[in-house]
Amino acid sequence: MTTAFKDLSDQAMALIALMSEKIKAVRAASRTASEEEVSELVDHLETLTDYMTGMDEQVDGPDQQRMLMAVAKPATEVMFEVGDMLFDVYGHDPDRL
Repeated sequence: MTTAFKDLSDQAMALIALMSEKIKAVRAASRTASEEEVSELVDHLETLTDYMTGMDEQVDGPDQQRMLMAVAKPATEVMFEVGDMLFDVYGHDPDRL
């Protein structure tokens, strides 16, 4: 396993954990996220997408494929959560994005 692949995996999982904590904090406060919070999470999604793309480009064998899939599941979960938060803040008005 290449170091770069492992580093990307570790960075992705750390970012997912950070995003999950921020999402949980908003949900625990029983409030809608602020535009600033959503914007920050969207920025994190961009970085997470870069990490995942880098991992996908470096897959070299079944071990790395399994690791990529192990990262993809929680990544998808936070992506859906951020999508829900975007909808909560901006609704159906795409001009507000």
